[in-house]
Amino acid sequence: MKKSVKLLGLLTFVLLVSGCSKIKDVDTSKSTLVTTISGETKSDKVYWKTDSDGVNTASVKNSNFSIQMPNTLSKYSIKLSDSKDFKNSKSIDIAGVKPLISYPKFSDKFNSYTGKFNGYDLSNVTISEYGSQGLSDLYKSDEGNVIIRGTIDDDKLVGLSLTALLMNGLSDRESAETSYSLGLISEALGSDYKVVFKGLDRTLSKGGQKITVKSKGTTYEFNSKKGSMITIFIHK
Repeated sequence: MKKSVKLLGLLTFVLLVSGCSKIKDVDTSKSTLVTTISGETKSDKVYWKTDSDGVNTASVKNSNFSIQMPNTLSKYSIKLSDSKDFKNSKSIDIAGVKPLISYPKFSDKFNSYTGKFNGYDLSNVTISEYGSQGLSDLYKSDEGNVIIRGTIDDDKLVGLSLTALLMNGLSDRESAETSYSLGLISEALGSDYKVVFKGLDRTLSKGGQKITVKSKGTTYEFNSKKGSMITIFIHK
């Protein structure tokens, strides 16, 4: 009788262990444009879904996985599982973010400025009139070294970045485009461009240090890798 009880207890333990999810150490980190959900698993792939998305998969490398979700205005939950039927799934809550400005208003203001800057005709520096839902490139220079990216949710711009790839040999025109674009962004968002450009000057002079400035409710984070690239992240 005692042996039967022990065997039953052992069987119950084995069933409980076998039914547990293999996903562990799940962490979420929010950046200007996206929220990253990462963790560890012994499975070959991770299945995930939200209320608005169907079943998706994330690849696993060296027992680690990472999922990037464009930031949204409203909070939501994402379910993670090591099986397609989502047995023993984990539910992770993702917080919403504040909008910068309505995207139609932003694109209209950005594109309304035309003319020369530092001797260059930059009338072709315009962002897409209608931004795609989620994360997308809003502008890329002809040489491809100046890139403006934005995250849009419900026609609201919730995050923005401006990147200049210095390691590719930024042309004089692209240098002008970078400053011109930053000026247009600060004007469109109602920021004090003098404050914003002080942040840019400090970043370029210090090389590699992260500089953050705030102007009229908007935050500008300057991330510079000396001789490599500079990215400006803009959010509320």
